[in-house]
Amino acid sequence: MSATSSSSPLLALPVDVLLVIRDVISSAPFTSIDPGLGLLAHLSLSQTCRRLHDIYTFSTRESEDQFWKRACAAAGYGRPMRREYPQTLPGATTLHDTPTPEVFTWKQIAHIVTAHNRVCEIRSCRNASCWPDDVDPRPATLAFHPLFYYLHFSAGAELDPAAVLHTTLPTHPDCRRKVYAPLCGHASASCAFVTSPPVRSITLLRPDSESMIASVRNPDGCTVLDVNRLLGDLLPRSLANMRTVLSHYQTLLDDYRTPSGSFRDMMCSAPHRGFLEDHRSVSSR
Repeated sequence: MSATSSSSPLLALPVDVLLVIRDVISSAPFTSIDPGLGLLAHLSLSQTCRRLHDIYTFSTRESEDQFWKRACAAAGYGRPMRREYPQTLPGATTLHDTPTPEVFTWKQIAHIVTAHNRVCEIRSCRNASCWPDDVDPRPATLAFHPLFYYLHFSAGAELDPAAVLHTTLPTHPDCRRKVYAPLCGHASASCAFVTSPPVRSITLLRPDSESMIASVRNPDGCTVLDVNRLLGDLLPRSLANMRTVLSHYQTLLDDYRTPSGSFRDMMCSAPHRGFLEDHRSVSSR
């Protein structure tokens, strides 16, 4: 798509003015209702025409990455840590033959979360950048994202192992209802900063002795997915938890009873791997 300066008052503005407009898009009051709108506006403008695309062209990759990092951060999104595995699943060849994906650039993160918002049917994921009206998105003290409680805790404010497990189990590929969708399949919710203001590390302490149980560190700011995976790794492999997992896998097995393809291959296919392409089922860790 192309446009001339005579067809739009915006395109007739000097470059310096366009750059100012670009730099204030991510700031309030433009994004006071939904910080994610700023990220969408940046991507839309950068793809509108050559003249607007030029103001998003940077002299170095580092400066481009820093710009999109600031834009993502202003929208409330970070970059989750990617899991690394020493070896592939036993008997599986799909992962062995696939090269390890590179770390996403911040511009790629921006594209991924905005693209996911267009198709996701889960409102809490689409609105991951929007904190409720009764929660201050920039509190004076540290506050956890509402999704942190929604995904992991019961109504009685107790950690719910079943809820945590279901956010780390595989899903039906292209399932419209997203009944079994793990958190890593929802880019917007996964990338949302788990606290406001963002922090680089979170440590879980024992309530009785305050000794450390485990911690997670993300130099770009801890995300909901980072903490979700930490909680999932800490869950005891109790009989009740294993029954939850087995019931889930039985449902998947029933739905995947097809003449061709193995269940293991299904679990290693791209739709099950999450947007970071690093997801594995609970039983294989």
